[in-house]
Amino acid sequence: QISLVDAGDGETGLGLCEGDCNTDADCNPLLVCYQRNGYDPVPGCSGSGVQDWDYCIRDPSTQAPIAPLAFVGNPATNLNHCEGDCDSDADCNGDLVCYKRDGYDPVPG
Repeated sequence: QISLVDAGDGETGLGLCEGDCNTDADCNPLLVCYQRNGYDPVPGCSGSGVQDWDYCIRDPSTQAPIAPLAFVGNPATNLNHCEGDCDSDADCNGDLVCYKRDGYDPVPG
């Protein structure tokens, strides 16, 4: 599971397990804003986060498969979803962002 991330109140473009969202529009595509009370657990995420904050989760109504990770090379550019190894957002296609991780940390989405 991915740890909850407190990105700030009123932010948009939030990723998986990031908050505080107010509507689904605050979350990246294929994610929805999970409304909670207090420290209710957030599905698919770990940690307690901030009391009464809402977090983006995978839309349970979509059946989109989770893309396998693919190593394209280093350096690499024009990378698609779940391809690596990126060093910056400029290495990724469109509005995709480069997710930096340590070791074998899970990649959100």
